[in-house]
Amino acid sequence: MQDPIFSIIIPIFNVEKYLKECLDSVINQAYTNLDIVLVNDGSTDSSLEIAKSYLDDPRVFLIDKPNGGLSSARNMGLELMQGTPLRSLIVGGGGKTLNSSLQTHAFSPQKHTIHWTNLSRHFEVKQHNFIQTDIEDITQFIIQDLPPNRYIHFLDSDDYFLPNCIKHCYQNIQKTNCEIIWHQEQVFVEHSASFLPIQPTIPQLYNQAFLFLQKFKLPHYFSWVWRGAFKSEILNRYTLRFSHRMDYEDCDFGTILFCLANKLVITEEIQIIYRIRQHSLSFFSKQDPFPLKLPKHLEEIKNSFSSYCDLKIYFGSYCYLKIAEKIQSFLISNPNLSKKQWQTLENFIIVYTAMGNPLFKKRLKDPLNTQTFLKKLITPKRKKKIIMTQILIRLQQLKRKILSNYKKILFQPVKFFLTK
Repeated sequence: MQDPIFSIIIPIFNVEKYLKECLDSVINQAYTNLDIVLVNDGSTDSSLEIAKSYLDDPRVFLIDKPNGGLSSARNMGLELMQGTPLRSLIVGGGGKTLNSSLQTHAFSPQKHTIHWTNLSRHFEVKQHNFIQTDIEDITQFIIQDLPPNRYIHFLDSDDYFLPNCIKHCYQNIQKTNCEIIWHQEQVFVEHSASFLPIQPTIPQLYNQAFLFLQKFKLPHYFSWVWRGAFKSEILNRYTLRFSHRMDYEDCDFGTILFCLANKLVITEEIQIIYRIRQHSLSFFSKQDPFPLKLPKHLEEIKNSFSSYCDLKIYFGSYCYLKIAEKIQSFLISNPNLSKKQWQTLENFIIVYTAMGNPLFKKRLKDPLNTQTFLKKLITPKRKKKIIMTQILIRLQQLKRKILSNYKKILFQPVKFFLTK
C-alpha cells in the first residue's frame, strides 16, 4: 500500500526575509510523499519570486491570488490540493462540470453543479504547477469534497519544520490510526534572537478528539491548526473552512475540527519552530502607526479609529464574537451532542463572547455593528457567566502585568552591575 500524501498548505504574504528557510524545511523533509501547496496572497515584496524558484520540485504547486487574508489563502489551498477536481480541471483538462456545496459550515449541505466555463476565466495557467487567479475568496465560487485518505498540515510562511516533522506525523498515524496528530512547537522570539523555554508535554491519546476540549483550561482561547496534521475527510463532515476576513480564524476552525474528529494523539516531540516577530499579523503595540498597506477589510473601517491599536483591538473583539457565533451555529445544528459535549461548547461560547464584548474593551465606534449578533450571544442564561468570565480575564491580565513589571524591577540592579 502506498504511503499517504501529506498536503502542506503554506499561505504567503510579504515574508521575503523568512520564506526560503520555511520552504527549504518542507522540501527537505525525511518523508517525501508531499503535495506542497504555496498560496501567494498578494505579496508586494519579493515573496512570489522566491516561491517561483521552487517550481522545479514537482511536488510544489503555486497559486498567485489577490490579497484576502490568511483565511482566504488557506481556503484556496484546500480547494486546490492535489486530487481535487478543480485542480485536475485547471492543469489537466478533464470533465466540464464540478460538484460544489452551496455553503460552508453545514452538515449535509445542498449541492449544485458548476460549469467549468463559468470558472475557467478566473484562472490562468502559467505552467503546469503555477497558476494565477483573480479570486480573493474561493468559497464564494466552489466548496468541494476534499480527496480521501489524505493528511493536511498547515505551515505559516515565517515558521519552519524540523527535518522529521512529517515522518513523525506519519509514524504516529500508522501506529495509532489517529485522525489528528498533534506535535509540539518551540517558540523563537525574533527581537531577542532567542528560544523560549520548552514546556514539558505528556503524551496522550483520546478516542474522540472532543474529549480534549472537555479538559481544556478556559478562559484561554484554543488555537491549533499549524500544530499538527489531520485527515482531510474530517472537513467533509461539516464542509468546514476558515471564516473569511477574520483574525484568530484558527480558533473556531480548530474547535469545530476537534468536535468532528475521532482519535487524537498528542506527542511530546518538537517538530516545528514558531516565530514571534514584530509587525506580524498577530502582534502590535500601542505605539505602532497605521501600516502603509492594510488588508482590505481593515482599510474599509480604518477611518473610524484614531490609532492602529484601537483598530486592532476593535477588530479583534469583532472576531472573537464571530468565533462565538460560529461555534453557536455548530451547536444548534448538531442535535446529537451529549449533555457534556453541549456544555463544553457552551463554555467556549461564553469565553469568546466575554473576550469580544465591546463593553469590556475601550469604548470604541462600532462600524461592523457587533450589536446584531451580541443579542444572539448574550442570552439571559449566559449573561451572569459572561460577566464573571470578563472579571476573571481582567484579573489574569492584571496578574501578568504585575509579574512583568516585578521582573523588570528585579532585573534593573542586575543590569546595572553587569554594565559597570
